[in-house]
Amino acid sequence: MDEKMMEMLNKLLEGQQRLEQGYERLEQGQNRLEQGYERLEQGYERLEQGYERLEQGYERLEHRVDKIETQLEENSQILRALEHKAEVSKAEMDKTAMDIAEIKGDVKGIREDLTNVELITSKNWNDIAKLKKAK
Repeated sequence: MDEKMMEMLNKLLEGQQRLEQGYERLEQGQNRLEQGYERLEQGYERLEQGYERLEQGYERLEHRVDKIETQLEENSQILRALEHKAEVSKAEMDKTAMDIAEIKGDVKGIREDLTNVELITSKNWNDIAKLKKAK
């Protein structure tokens, strides 16, 4: 029986050693799992920080787009005002050109009338000279 007991004790010792080895492997696995979990948490924190930076960048971009849209609207209003002013100026220039053409026609008529007055005055002076001579 001693031999059987020794055999059983050896088997128990072998089983205990296997249990201890399994326990060590289990502890190592748990340590690796904890390290992996810590890396996962760190990665998650970096991901959150990146997401926050992305949101901030998006907000800045939105703000810039809003400013650009406002400036674009102001520029469009200015452009429409300038186009209207150009149309008004063109109409005024066209009216001025027509007024100049009308004045030019009037001046031509006045010149013709003045030439006629000069001819008539000249004839009158001739007639006066003839009358003075006839006296």
